[in-house]
Amino acid sequence: MDFTIEMHQDAHRVVIVIGGELDIATTPRLQATIDEAELIGAPEIVVDLGAVSFIDSSGVNVLVQLHRRTAAGASQLLILPGPPQVQRVFTLTGLTTTLPFGP
Repeated sequence: MDFTIEMHQDAHRVVIVIGGELDIATTPRLQATIDEAELIGAPEIVVDLGAVSFIDSSGVNVLVQLHRRTAAGASQLLILPGPPQVQRVFTLTGLTTTLPFGP
């Protein structure tokens, strides 16, 4: 599956929708999109993992770093969970209780 990333925004939030494999080859594109989203300064950043088929430690790290920055800043983060194989990574690492996952 090809990697896709889209960003949508309104006055209240920025939504980043990711599809495909989030790994060491694709995390630079995610990081660039996150950097752009943070510059917008919306009160909420939503990361939608619903179409992610695979995530490795580099993808997890980008999300953890984003969480740290938003927790210390003016924006809130909400992560929409991915399919079971992606959520399993967060469960195994214990991040389901740390990262702000939404419905």
